[in-house]
Amino acid sequence: MSQKYVLHYFNGRGRGELIRLMFVISKTKYEDHRVEFKDWPAFKSKTPNGTLPCLEIDDKLYGQSLALVRFLAKEFSLYGTDNVSQMVVDECMYNVTDLRKVLIDAVFEQDEAKKAEQLKKIKEDALPQFMKRTEEIFKSYGSGGFLVGSKCTAADLALFDIVDGLDSKMKDGLTKKIKEHMAMIGAIKEIKQWLEERPKTEF
Repeated sequence: MSQKYVLHYFNGRGRGELIRLMFVISKTKYEDHRVEFKDWPAFKSKTPNGTLPCLEIDDKLYGQSLALVRFLAKEFSLYGTDNVSQMVVDECMYNVTDLRKVLIDAVFEQDEAKKAEQLKKIKEDALPQFMKRTEEIFKSYGSGGFLVGSKCTAADLALFDIVDGLDSKMKDGLTKKIKEHMAMIGAIKEIKQWLEERPKTEF
C-alpha cells in the first residue's frame, strides 16, 4: 500500500519548491496544500515546529525542510549511491540553504540603501563563491552533466531551484556550466511540464 503524502507550505516556491520538484521527478502522487498567509496563524499550532514546510505522511506531520528533503531523497533514489556521494549531496543542499538565506535577508530588508548594498554583496561575493564551489563539485563528483554521480539527485534539483529563483541580473553572471545544467534539468519531461503548469506566485 502506497503512502499518502501531503506537503504543507505557503502559496509560493521558497523552501517548499525543492520538495515539489522531488515529487514531480519521481512521479509520486502528493497533495500540494498551499497555506494562505491569512490562514497561517490558525494552522501554525498544528505544525511540528511552528514552521513550514512540513510533510504529512499517512496523517502524521513531520518538519524541518532539509530533513524532509533527505527522507524523500532516500525514498525516491535521489540521494547518491554511497556515503560519500550522499555527503556531497548534503553539502550542495547546505550551500543552497546558505545562499537562500542571504537572498531572503536582502529581499525583506526595508531600508532601500541597505538592500542595494546586500544585493551588491551577493552578486560580487556570495554568488561567485557559491558558483566556484559548485563548479568544483561538478568536476570532482559529477558525470553526464549531473552534480553528483551520473543521474539526477536532490543536489541537482536544489541547484536548479535556487538558480531558477534568481532575478535576471543575477542570472547574467552565471557560469556556462551552471547555465547548461539549468537547461538540462529544465528539459526533463516531468520538470518541464511542472514549470509550465505550476501556479504563478509572487515568490
